[in-house]
Amino acid sequence: VASFLVKTVSELGYKKPVGTTAYMGRVASLMQNNCAVQTAEAWLNPGAILEAFESRAARMVVWCHRQLAKFENPEEGFKELSADLIEASVAHCQLIVVSK
Repeated sequence: VASFLVKTVSELGYKKPVGTTAYMGRVASLMQNNCAVQTAEAWLNPGAILEAFESRAARMVVWCHRQLAKFENPEEGFKELSADLIEASVAHCQLIVVSK
C-alpha cells in the first residue's frame, strides 16, 4: 500500500488519482486546511469526519514522499522510513473504512 501511495503522490502533477486515492487530487487543499470543527456536535457531520481522515492520510503520505526524496537509494529510504510508511498506509486504510 505504501509504495502505491508514494507513487500516487509522485504522479500528481500529470496524472489524476482515481479510486481510493481520488482524495489526493485535492492534496494542496488538504495540506493547508485546518479542521473546521469547533464543537463536539460538529463531529456528528459525516463530511467533517471524512475530511479529517482525508487530511490526515494525505499529510502522512506527502511527508513520507518528501522524506524518501532525500535518499539517493529508494530501497534504503523505504527501509529507513518503514514505520512511517506503515502509519501512512494505516491512515489510508482507515480513510477507506470511514468513507464506506
